[in-house]
Amino acid sequence: MSNRVETLPKLAGETVPRTVDFISKLPSGVTIASADCLASVYTGNDPSPGGLVSAATTISGTQLTQVIAGGVAGTIYELQWIAVGSDGNTYQMASYLAVTPDLP
Repeated sequence: MSNRVETLPKLAGETVPRTVDFISKLPSGVTIASADCLASVYTGNDPSPGGLVSAATTISGTQLTQVIAGGVAGTIYELQWIAVGSDGNTYQMASYLAVTPDLP
């Protein structure tokens, strides 16, 4: 089972939500108690990759949603999605997010 999920690219000027689903990671009966999303640079140059993550990560059932804002065009970010289950265990997934130049 892969710990990596697909994330659609975004334009540098966009503010968009991105969602991942932990349904395949959580044991039966376990719910998500708390969550976070951390951004780092995979390729490219952004001295402040944490600024990509805007607001708190929200939980809806087995899904986590994070609002993503800004970013440096031409940079690929790794998003680390972290869910703490009602069983006390920590579950993680990763995704890559490409930021493309704004349209003219």
